[in-house]
Amino acid sequence: MSTSERARVWAATVAVSACACSFFDDDDAGLDDESETSASMSETESGGDPDWPPTEGFRVLPQYMLQSITAAVSIEISGQVFPCLSDTEDQGYLCDTSEALGPTVAITVERDGFETAIRNPELGAGIEPLPVHLTIEGGPEGAWSPCVSAGSFASCEEVCADAMLACVPAACATEDPEQPLATALTFTDAECLEPAAETLVFDCIEPLAGAGGTVASLQCCCAP
Repeated sequence: MSTSERARVWAATVAVSACACSFFDDDDAGLDDESETSASMSETESGGDPDWPPTEGFRVLPQYMLQSITAAVSIEISGQVFPCLSDTEDQGYLCDTSEALGPTVAITVERDGFETAIRNPELGAGIEPLPVHLTIEGGPEGAWSPCVSAGSFASCEEVCADAMLACVPAACATEDPEQPLATALTFTDAECLEPAAETLVFDCIEPLAGAGGTVASLQCCCAP
């Protein structure tokens, strides 16, 4: 092969190599663009929702005997039912009420093996905590103790022990639709005959109200 022919072959080889490099460089750039676009879309879908977390509504806290449990929580607004999403960072389920007209909303809490609980809380400002105490299917486990005078026992644990029973928190039925389960009831009369003045939910070992004031008597939630 002559010198001129070798020169022409070398020139053609260089040209083909340059085109190949340009082709693959363009493909890499396209892949980078697509990757950036996908990442951007992923970020938008996962964390870019401006409606989360809500700034108005309820943080629903399902509980059984004061222990937190998981549940299916939903809210009804203007005839439509929306799920309340679990807040893994701060616990509970956030129900958005920003579109609610008020004055109340209907919140439903469901879990297999438990009675369905429905609450109708009044709307307020910001995010308000809403503990919802559940009972297993079949009704509340506890029964109210005999009426005792305020100040005669230090705790509901002692009240139930005096009746040879065990105290069970948040497990007795009340007449309050927004707090249908409680640990204790207080009364302004000495015989626990008037409607309950307070419906209280607390641990069995917490101190009871002493004598005096408006509380004259009380009952605690007990079970065999």
